[in-house]
Amino acid sequence: MTIRDERIPPAIGEKLLELLKRFKRIVLFKGVTITVAVFLGTMLAGIALDRLFVMVTPVRVLISAGALAVTLLTATVYWLGPYFRRPDEVTMAATVEERHPELQERVSSTIEFVRDEEERPEFRGSQQMRDAVAREAVASVGPVDFLEVISAERARKSTMAAGFLVLVTACLAALWWTDFRQLFHRFAMPWANVARVSTTKIVVHEPADKLVAKGESVHIAASVTPKSVEEATLYVEIEPERWIPVKMTSAEPGSFSHRITDVTSDMRYQIRAGDAITRRYKISAVPRPHLTRIDLRYEYPEYTKLKPKEELDAPGDIRALVGTQVTLTVTSSKHVDVAHLEMSGLPRPMEMRPVAPRRYQAKFPLQTSGLYVPRFQDEYGFTNQDEEVRQVIADADARPVVKITRPERNIKLHWATRLPVTMEVTDDFGVNELAIVYSVDEGEEKEFPIPFTGIGSPVVNRTYRWGLAALKLRPGNILTYRAKATDNRPLLGTPRAPRSPEGRPEPNVGFSAAHTIVITSPRYDLDRDIRREQIARIKRAMARLKEQLKGAKNNVAPMKKYAAERNPIQEWQDRNKKAAQEHLKNAAPLAKDLTGMLEKDPLLDVLTPKSRDIETKHIPEAQKATDKVQANRPLHLSEKPIEKADKELDEALRKLDEMAAEMKRLEAQEEEERRIAELADREDRLAAEAEKVPPDQRQLANQLADRQDLLKDILDKIMDEQFRQDAIQQGMEEFKDLHQDIKDLLGKEKDLKGRTEEEIRKKLDELKQRQRDLNQEAQAAKPNLEPKLDDRKAGKIPEDAMKNALQAMEENKFPQAVKQQKEAEDQMRRQADAPSLVSLSPTGGSRTSRDDRRP
Repeated sequence: MTIRDERIPPAIGEKLLELLKRFKRIVLFKGVTITVAVFLGTMLAGIALDRLFVMVTPVRVLISAGALAVTLLTATVYWLGPYFRRPDEVTMAATVEERHPELQERVSSTIEFVRDEEERPEFRGSQQMRDAVAREAVASVGPVDFLEVISAERARKSTMAAGFLVLVTACLAALWWTDFRQLFHRFAMPWANVARVSTTKIVVHEPADKLVAKGESVHIAASVTPKSVEEATLYVEIEPERWIPVKMTSAEPGSFSHRITDVTSDMRYQIRAGDAITRRYKISAVPRPHLTRIDLRYEYPEYTKLKPKEELDAPGDIRALVGTQVTLTVTSSKHVDVAHLEMSGLPRPMEMRPVAPRRYQAKFPLQTSGLYVPRFQDEYGFTNQDEEVRQVIADADARPVVKITRPERNIKLHWATRLPVTMEVTDDFGVNELAIVYSVDEGEEKEFPIPFTGIGSPVVNRTYRWGLAALKLRPGNILTYRAKATDNRPLLGTPRAPRSPEGRPEPNVGFSAAHTIVITSPRYDLDRDIRREQIARIKRAMARLKEQLKGAKNNVAPMKKYAAERNPIQEWQDRNKKAAQEHLKNAAPLAKDLTGMLEKDPLLDVLTPKSRDIETKHIPEAQKATDKVQANRPLHLSEKPIEKADKELDEALRKLDEMAAEMKRLEAQEEEERRIAELADREDRLAAEAEKVPPDQRQLANQLADRQDLLKDILDKIMDEQFRQDAIQQGMEEFKDLHQDIKDLLGKEKDLKGRTEEEIRKKLDELKQRQRDLNQEAQAAKPNLEPKLDDRKAGKIPEDAMKNALQAMEENKFPQAVKQQKEAEDQMRRQADAPSLVSLSPTGGSRTSRDDRRP
């Protein structure tokens, strides 16, 4: 800032320059304070109107624009105009001379003389006069202070007004900062999306700006305070500047909500409740990503010799041989941030890598069948949640088909037998290994390989002679075995090794049906005792199961009776329910154990279906029905569950009784078959040993056998109730002859000393067995003698004497055996001499008559 005319004397010019600077400062300060005061005044007026009245946006724009215009006008008039308007030096000098008359206008005259030098001489005076005036002016301005000409009092009022308004504004901001800031925001930018300040507060639940997938619904909820506000209106902008009001529902005071369904495009909304209006929130509708195309490529395992196969724009189902390398390429409708593959059998989703814009790829070995679906997630977090789930079908390489054609499935064999096992194996590619897997009494399974020719052939027939003696089995053992075959797929380690990373599967293994062998003993008695113990265990299991079922039945039956009679609550009914539940709980494992024992038994396995029905059907159904019985309620309210439980228990008990009867029949049948088989085996052995016995001993033994057969016939007649007194007499004679033969045999004992001791022992064992059989048959015939003989006269059937004779023979006390046989003979003779009480009627029945007695 300088004086424009440099010809003005420096003393005067410097003072005028200082005066000009002070003038600018005072004008600037005054203009700013006036502008601030006007701005604050109009602003406070504008926000007061906005706070007191609900005004639409255009009105608020006019108010803000008017306030801005007034402020700008004030700034132009009081600040910008004066500040940028430069005052003339003559005017400034005149202003100073007006305040200091002693200057006698010398300063202004000097400035005018400087400016008038270009005029004609006759008008500007002499040079001496101008110089004299200038010297006097310079001399006179020395003691004069030009700055006091412009006083600061001119800006004091505006400063006070501005300060007052600033103080008011600061107080309002300090007391109500949030509301004041919001009001100022609405005043400064009336078109901005800012909520109105009011006594009613509306809080929109986060997120207020909604992001929703196209076609889905959006839920809008807000809390209003005070809770006395009863209504809230939602305004939805379905088209630009077209707002539709919707009344919001209230679940509780102060809480309002509304759901907009099927959002297909972007929209805005705001909520009005009481005198409050929220800002305009945005609802953005974003399309979900979805699958548009699927391409597949199959790379089959090497051993199949199949070429790779491609399916472009495929329907999507994956189907190939197990171990095939599958390449899945999918195309998305839009760019996505995340793409992964969800598939059955994967511990976690597989990441799909991008191979082209909107194309993603995954490679995996096909191992198991299941389902798969590609999942996409865009930048907003939306996924293709409704994507169709497609199938994965893993066609397994067929297992070898193994059959044992010989022997039959369930047989009985001696522990030292060599068993020929014939196996037939077929496979789609080839058989690599053959083995037999066996276990004894459900113990640990063992395996040994079977050598065979033609490894790799798809069909194998092999007969292997299996020596059971090496297994060291004992009578009563149950040997379970099956054939095992392994195909020729590439081996990747042990049979339990995991699949390779390339997806190649392990070799297939096929098994035949299980076959069972019951190990028998040369001694029938030992084998029979073991078998009887096995059957006894099954019987005990059936008895325990029946006991529990009857216990449950006994507790359910009274409940059924009272339910039918519609009696009130009984104090014992809850106790009965708990007791029935406890019995059924105990019966469940018993039924399972019984089923397991029957399944393993080669003879009684036909009873397994009924046992399994009891285990898996009747007991569980009875438990469910019992659980449905309501506690502490009248029983007729639970009549149907009670009837159901009672019915299931009756059915289970019925099947258990049928099983017991069938088991008794099968047991008798088995015993008969065993007896016949043992007799046949014994006859074969006797025939073989008879060739080694000397002729005289063989003849004597045959005679004894014939006599024993004759005695057996006599006893059979007694059992058929068709004997006569002469039959008893004949039996006496036969016993007598038998005693004599035994004496003869003992008499020849010395002659047989040089012969084989083993042969004699075997023959004597046979005689003992025959004697044992006769004793048993005589005992069985005893009940058929009706009416019983008078013990006081005739005595009993000589069973004791016959038993004693057998015991003596067992102990090789042959003289004592002869004595006992003689005692039996005497008893038979006494019975023959006694009068008989038995006679036959013409119709075949028996009757008692004293007149028909015969000696």
